[in-house]
Order: sequence, then structure tokens, then C-alpha cells
Amino acid sequence: MIERLFLQIAQVGALFTLALGGYAVAAAGGPLKIRDLKLFPDTEKGHFGTPHKGYELPADQKRQLFILVFDKTAAGQQAAVRVIATKTTVGLEKEVKRFPPVVIDQEGRLPIELSSPRPWPAGFYRLEVSDGKSLIGQVGYQVKAAVAKKTPIKVQGVKIFHDKAGGGVEEVQAPKATDRHQYFAVETRGAQTDGAKVTWVITAVDTSKGKNQKVSGVDIDKWPLDDTTITLDIELPGSWPTGKYKLELFVDGASIGAHSYEIKP
Repeated sequence: MIERLFLQIAQVGALFTLALGGYAVAAAGGPLKIRDLKLFPDTEKGHFGTPHKGYELPADQKRQLFILVFDKTAAGQQAAVRVIATKTTVGLEKEVKRFPPVVIDQEGRLPIELSSPRPWPAGFYRLEVSDGKSLIGQVGYQVKAAVAKKTPIKVQGVKIFHDKAGGGVEEVQAPKATDRHQYFAVETRGAQTDGAKVTWVITAVDTSKGKNQKVSGVDIDKWPLDDTTITLDIELPGSWPTGKYKLELFVDGASIGAHSYEIKP
């Protein structure tokens, strides 16, 4: 998980609680509405500094500082925040941190801080905000590599997984026809940190239901890559036709490798 790999410190709400002398009075306000997200450089002024323009942070800014801005009517209400690495060099939809509900200050602001011992993975992130029960909105930001990397990308290896009894997944060499939900982890080497179009295609090469039939294909645009393990999954409503299959991966329309496998009875 990203939280284990990259995070040492994470806090939300504490800075303004201290700076404003505490603001924890329950208030009857309207529905929570996110008005803006402000991103700050890592300086001594912290959340009181001049914010960055736009919604980008440099990857080498190890301490990320944000302020979620709500209507002032939100003062005194509570909001919970979940940080997701939506599409980054370490994969898709990785949870970074989940914060419990805290009180929004009297100006309708909620400060957030995340820290990493190393540069952040380049890519796209989002903050999901809830009232503690249901999602009320989300806002996104981007982490940009200090120096863009672009080197040839190739598939290094593929692992296949299926659901195991009792929950979770386990690796298999050859899925069975009854493994309706199959998962793939494609290890790559090479980089394109400014983002690339990633396409994966599964073809039924020679099966009990026919030959050279496209089973599935997915395009993912603007995905920053840097020795990224690309994960994907596919599920059928019933059993799989037995036989030989091929998974092929493309970056910006060019094939970077293929993996042949067999589904057995």
C-alpha cells in the first residue's frame, strides 16, 4: 500500500485548531459544499503561506499541504477526508490515507497535511470528502515529476490471480473455467512520467467457443508510468471457455509485450 511505502506523517485539522485557539462548537449549518482546494509550498508558514497557482504539486515536495474550502455555513460541522492515488506511477486507485471526521473551522476551512520520506509518485490524486456517513464531493490534484522521464517501456512479467475460498486472491499458473473473476498484474520496466495511453486486450486464441476472438479491451489515458505494475481484472457471468488466451499490452498504440496462458477445465 502507498500508505506503508510513502507516508510517515499525516494529519488533518490540527493546525487551525491550535492557531485559532480551538473551534469545536457544534453549529447548525447547511449541507456541506466544497468551494475550492488550495495547495501550499512547504515553507515555515505552512498553511498560512501563499498557495500554489492551480492544482499541481512537485513530486519532490515531500510534505503536502492543503486547505479544503467550504461555505462559511459549514463552520462547526464535521468532515472526513480520504486521499486516493487515482492514477499514478504505482498503479490505479490506491488509498493513501483515511482521516476521521474533524470540525471545520469558523472560516469554512479544513487543513490537511501528508508527508512522505521520498518523492511522491507522479500522477493524479483526489480527495474524497464525506460527512462521516456519505460522500458529499471530491476534488483532484496532480503531482508532477521534477524532471520528466521517457524511456522505452516493456513487459517484464505477468502474474494471474483468482478468488480464493474465504476471501482474497491467490496466484495461479492456469486459471480454471470456473474462475469467473480473473486478475492480472503486469510488471513493466521503463518510464513515461508525463502520461501515456495504456491499452490492454485479451484475445481468445483457440478455445472451445472459437478462435481469435477479442474478449475484452480497455483504454486508460494519461497514465504516468515509471516501472509501473499495471493491474487489471476481467469477469464473466458464467464459466470461461477452455483453451488458449493471450493478454497484450499497448502504450500509445504500440505493443510492449504479450503473455499467453491457458484456461483449463
